[in-house]
Amino acid sequence: MHRIALLALILTSFLLPRTAQAQEAEPPYEMNHLQAYSLFYENYRTKQYDLALQFGRWMLVAQPREIEGNPQFSLDKQYERFVDIYSAVAKEESDPTVRAAYYDTVRTLFQTVNELFTDDEVDRFQWKITKGQFYQQNFASIPGALDSTYSSYQEAFDLDAERLTEISDGYYVRLLIENYTTRRQKEKALEIIDIVEPLASPSLMQVIDSSRDRLFDSPGERIDFLMTKVESDPENQDLLNELADLLADNDRRDEAIELRVKLYELNPDYRNTLRLGRIEASDAKYELSNKYLIEALDKAPDDEEKKNVAMDISRNFQSLENLPSARRYARQASSIDPQWDQPYRQIAAIYAAAVSSCTQSQGRSIDREDRTVYWLVLDYLDRVKSVNPNQPSSFSRTYSQYEAVMPTTEDKFFNGWTTGESFRIDESVNACYGWINESTTIR
Repeated sequence: MHRIALLALILTSFLLPRTAQAQEAEPPYEMNHLQAYSLFYENYRTKQYDLALQFGRWMLVAQPREIEGNPQFSLDKQYERFVDIYSAVAKEESDPTVRAAYYDTVRTLFQTVNELFTDDEVDRFQWKITKGQFYQQNFASIPGALDSTYSSYQEAFDLDAERLTEISDGYYVRLLIENYTTRRQKEKALEIIDIVEPLASPSLMQVIDSSRDRLFDSPGERIDFLMTKVESDPENQDLLNELADLLADNDRRDEAIELRVKLYELNPDYRNTLRLGRIEASDAKYELSNKYLIEALDKAPDDEEKKNVAMDISRNFQSLENLPSARRYARQASSIDPQWDQPYRQIAAIYAAAVSSCTQSQGRSIDREDRTVYWLVLDYLDRVKSVNPNQPSSFSRTYSQYEAVMPTTEDKFFNGWTTGESFRIDESVNACYGWINESTTIR
């Protein structure tokens, strides 16, 4: 008998004839609206839901837009509370018939809110979220609830994609993307991805990347898809970047480079300029590479980027056998970060290359004067160890190799060089070392 009465209580507001509804439109026990609402709210707050329904059910029929004595009253807020009430008591109900009646009442509440309120009176976006949460939380008890969950979140996305993306670190957007991906609804998933990707947090980007991988059966299919999109939006830099990366990863390097050039022409910012510089260096086009890298150096956003680009330029100049310029950019990198060991290692390599360059250009073998340059090479290798003692074993071998070719005791005796004295590497050693113009210590 109790369950029959309870079921009748649930459905009264929606299924009784109009005369009966008229009776239900007033609070019980001849209370005024403020008294009944106050008891409804107090019992709702303390989760005494049977009593809350007893004192508040009249509002579902009367639909008062205001209550005298309570200027904060909002009817749509009461509908939210009734959704909470009926959802909560449904979870505690063991009788499937009564539980289904509760859930039917909640569905009716959502429909009523949609029809009763104007866009100015209610936040429809938030109600779509609330509706989706209701179905998601009760999917095991309501047939077709998951479909209703996703359709509610999709409706919220259609109302305000940016707002949904920002809520809970993109949680609801992730649900939509994963749902469409699992169901192989490629176009819908990609449509959402295109909209939210510029707004995505790192965690949402992980979902996007994973979904893309699952949506396409092969890299070639994904490339074809992106090419179609680029044709319709040829200046979309995000698309061009993604397509260029895919082409490069799938042995279509020439096409990737064409896109990198196009990106540079569209937007010669730091990243696009740097990419071209490094691409040209990998093709041993060092002069062209430095054209882009020197441009990128001026655009670098911070010292960390600047020092790395300066070292790239230095290596290019060394490959071009322009050793003075190679040293200049290595010194620039060192001035940015004096505790970085790579510039010192680079200058050591430049000075070692100077010996080979000098002797080869003059068509002769290395003599004892040339070997003095290796004292300077060792000076810079000492600097490498001083700023970074944790060097690989190959460093010790390199160091030993240069120690073995520096001037011998006999060389120092015949030239009158005394260990510990200062010695300058410049044109006095040989004209081709004039650009070095740096002092070392006789070892």
